[in-house]
Amino acid sequence: MDLASFFSKCEKALVSSLTEKGHPFRYPVLATTAKNHTPNMRTVVLRAYDAAEKTFCIYTDARSQKVEELDHNPSAKILFYDPQQLLQLVVSVRLIFKIADSDFYAQLPEKLKKDYATVRAPGTPLEVADTVEYDFDSGHFVKLIFEAEQFECLKLQRPHHRKGQFSKVHQKWEGRWLIP
Repeated sequence: MDLASFFSKCEKALVSSLTEKGHPFRYPVLATTAKNHTPNMRTVVLRAYDAAEKTFCIYTDARSQKVEELDHNPSAKILFYDPQQLLQLVVSVRLIFKIADSDFYAQLPEKLKKDYATVRAPGTPLEVADTVEYDFDSGHFVKLIFEAEQFECLKLQRPHHRKGQFSKVHQKWEGRWLIP
Protein backbone atom coordinates (compact mmCIF):
# COMPACT_ATOMS: atom_id res chain seq x y z
CA MET A 1 0.00 0.00 0.00
CA ASP A 2 1.40 3.40 -0.90
CA LEU A 3 1.29 6.44 1.39
CA ALA A 4 -1.58 8.22 -0.42
CA SER A 5 -3.72 5.06 -0.30
CA PHE A 6 -3.00 4.67 3.40
CA PHE A 7 -4.15 8.24 4.12
CA SER A 8 -7.23 7.70 1.95
CA LYS A 9 -8.11 4.55 3.93
CA CYS A 10 -7.99 6.52 7.20
CA GLU A 11 -10.16 9.30 5.78
CA LYS A 12 -12.69 6.82 4.40
CA ALA A 13 -13.07 5.42 7.91
CA LEU A 14 -13.82 8.93 9.20
CA VAL A 15 -16.44 9.52 6.53
CA SER A 16 -17.98 6.06 7.05
CA SER A 17 -18.32 6.69 10.78
CA LEU A 18 -20.91 9.38 10.11
CA THR A 19 -23.36 7.04 8.37
CA GLU A 20 -22.41 3.51 9.41
CA LYS A 21 -24.21 2.51 12.59
CA GLY A 22 -21.83 1.32 15.29
CA HIS A 23 -18.67 2.47 13.53
CA PRO A 24 -16.00 2.89 16.25
CA PHE A 25 -14.65 6.14 14.75
CA ARG A 26 -18.00 7.75 15.64
CA TYR A 27 -16.90 7.90 19.31
CA PRO A 28 -13.34 9.25 19.46
CA VAL A 29 -11.42 10.51 22.48
CA LEU A 30 -10.79 14.27 22.64
CA ALA A 31 -7.69 15.30 24.59
CA THR A 32 -7.28 18.86 25.85
CA THR A 33 -4.95 20.58 28.29
CA ALA A 34 -6.08 22.01 31.63
CA LYS A 35 -4.82 25.36 32.89
CA ASN A 36 -2.44 23.50 35.21
CA HIS A 37 -0.98 21.80 32.09
CA THR A 38 -2.37 18.35 32.85
CA PRO A 39 -4.05 16.41 30.04
CA ASN A 40 -7.77 15.67 30.10
CA MET A 41 -9.49 13.13 27.88
CA ARG A 42 -13.09 12.29 27.23
CA THR A 43 -15.15 10.38 24.71
CA VAL A 44 -17.12 12.60 22.34
CA VAL A 45 -19.44 12.01 19.38
CA LEU A 46 -18.13 12.96 15.95
CA ARG A 47 -20.96 14.92 14.32
CA ALA A 48 -19.27 15.93 11.06
CA TYR A 49 -16.05 15.55 9.15
CA ASP A 50 -15.28 17.62 6.04
CA ALA A 51 -12.61 15.74 4.06
CA ALA A 52 -11.94 18.70 1.75
CA GLU A 53 -11.37 21.18 4.58
CA LYS A 54 -10.09 18.59 7.09
CA THR A 55 -12.47 19.88 9.77
CA PHE A 56 -14.22 17.99 12.56
CA CYS A 57 -17.38 18.97 14.45
CA ILE A 58 -18.59 17.90 17.88
CA TYR A 59 -21.45 19.22 20.02
CA THR A 60 -21.19 20.03 23.71
CA ASP A 61 -22.51 22.09 26.60
CA ALA A 62 -20.90 25.54 26.47
CA ARG A 63 -20.21 25.32 30.23
CA SER A 64 -18.23 22.08 29.99
CA GLN A 65 -14.64 21.75 31.12
CA LYS A 66 -13.49 21.00 27.56
CA VAL A 67 -14.78 24.38 26.37
CA GLU A 68 -12.98 26.19 29.18
CA GLU A 69 -9.78 24.32 28.35
CA LEU A 70 -10.08 25.02 24.63
CA ASP A 71 -10.67 28.72 25.35
CA HIS A 72 -7.37 28.70 27.23
CA ASN A 73 -5.50 26.52 24.68
CA PRO A 74 -7.21 25.78 21.34
CA SER A 75 -4.82 22.92 20.50
CA ALA A 76 -6.12 19.40 21.09
CA LYS A 77 -5.86 15.84 19.82
CA ILE A 78 -8.56 13.46 18.72
CA LEU A 79 -7.94 9.70 18.97
CA PHE A 80 -9.92 7.27 16.82
CA TYR A 81 -9.51 3.50 17.10
CA ASP A 82 -11.16 0.63 15.25
CA PRO A 83 -10.45 -2.62 17.15
CA GLN A 84 -11.67 -4.85 14.30
CA GLN A 85 -9.48 -3.19 11.66
CA LEU A 86 -6.67 -2.55 14.19
CA LEU A 87 -6.57 0.98 12.80
CA GLN A 88 -5.62 3.97 14.97
CA LEU A 89 -5.82 7.59 13.88
CA VAL A 90 -4.50 10.46 16.01
CA VAL A 91 -5.35 13.91 14.69
CA SER A 92 -3.70 17.06 16.03
CA VAL A 93 -6.35 19.78 15.78
CA ARG A 94 -6.95 23.42 16.58
CA LEU A 95 -10.33 24.83 17.60
CA ILE A 96 -11.29 27.35 14.91
CA PHE A 97 -14.97 28.03 15.65
CA LYS A 98 -17.23 27.82 18.70
CA ILE A 99 -20.80 28.31 17.46
CA ALA A 100 -23.80 28.72 19.74
CA ASP A 101 -26.53 27.63 17.31
CA SER A 102 -29.85 28.32 19.02
CA ASP A 103 -31.85 27.54 15.87
CA PHE A 104 -30.27 24.10 15.60
CA TYR A 105 -30.77 23.50 19.32
CA ALA A 106 -34.45 24.46 19.05
CA GLN A 107 -34.97 21.75 16.39
CA LEU A 108 -33.49 18.96 18.52
CA PRO A 109 -35.89 16.44 20.12
CA GLU A 110 -36.17 16.87 23.90
CA LYS A 111 -34.25 13.64 24.58
CA LEU A 112 -31.24 15.11 22.74
CA LYS A 113 -31.63 18.59 24.26
CA LYS A 114 -31.03 17.04 27.69
CA ASP A 115 -27.29 16.91 26.98
CA TYR A 116 -27.17 20.72 26.74
CA ALA A 117 -29.99 21.81 29.07
CA THR A 118 -29.02 20.94 32.62
CA VAL A 119 -29.74 23.70 35.12
CA ARG A 120 -26.33 23.26 36.69
CA ALA A 121 -23.10 23.03 34.69
CA PRO A 122 -21.56 19.69 33.68
CA GLY A 123 -19.26 18.37 36.40
CA THR A 124 -21.31 19.86 39.25
CA PRO A 125 -21.50 17.37 42.16
CA LEU A 126 -24.85 15.65 42.86
CA GLU A 127 -26.15 14.06 46.06
CA VAL A 128 -28.21 11.51 44.08
CA ALA A 129 -27.38 10.47 40.49
CA ASP A 130 -30.90 10.83 39.05
CA THR A 131 -31.67 14.30 40.40
CA VAL A 132 -30.57 16.29 37.35
CA GLU A 133 -32.82 19.26 36.59
CA TYR A 134 -33.32 20.60 33.06
CA ASP A 135 -34.27 23.94 31.57
CA PHE A 136 -34.97 23.29 27.90
CA ASP A 137 -35.55 26.99 27.21
CA SER A 138 -32.04 27.90 28.34
CA GLY A 139 -29.93 25.37 26.50
CA HIS A 140 -26.18 25.73 26.47
CA PHE A 141 -25.64 24.06 23.10
CA VAL A 142 -22.46 24.81 21.17
CA LYS A 143 -20.79 23.35 18.09
CA LEU A 144 -17.02 23.03 18.25
CA ILE A 145 -15.26 23.06 14.87
CA PHE A 146 -11.66 21.85 14.74
CA GLU A 147 -9.21 22.08 11.87
CA ALA A 148 -6.70 19.28 11.43
CA GLU A 149 -3.02 20.19 11.60
CA GLN A 150 -1.59 16.66 11.43
CA PHE A 151 -2.78 13.07 11.04
CA GLU A 152 -0.94 10.00 12.29
CA CYS A 153 -2.33 6.71 11.01
CA LEU A 154 -1.26 3.38 12.48
CA LYS A 155 -2.30 0.02 11.05
CA LEU A 156 -1.44 -2.96 13.22
CA GLN A 157 -0.78 -5.98 11.02
CA ARG A 158 1.66 -8.82 10.51
CA PRO A 159 4.35 -9.12 9.39
CA HIS A 160 4.83 -5.33 9.65
CA HIS A 161 2.82 -2.58 11.29
CA ARG A 162 2.51 0.59 9.20
CA LYS A 163 2.50 4.17 10.41
CA GLY A 164 2.16 7.32 8.35
CA GLN A 165 2.22 10.98 9.31
CA PHE A 166 0.45 13.58 7.19
CA SER A 167 0.93 17.33 7.63
CA LYS A 168 -0.17 20.43 5.78
CA VAL A 169 2.81 22.10 4.08
CA HIS A 170 2.20 25.23 1.96
CA GLN A 171 -1.54 24.50 1.69
CA LYS A 172 -0.90 20.91 0.54
CA TRP A 173 -1.04 17.71 2.58
CA GLU A 174 2.21 15.75 2.53
CA GLY A 175 2.99 12.42 4.12
CA ARG A 176 5.86 10.28 5.23
CA TRP A 177 6.24 6.82 6.66
CA LEU A 178 7.28 6.48 10.30
CA ILE A 179 8.64 3.56 12.27
CA PRO A 180 5.60 2.24 14.20
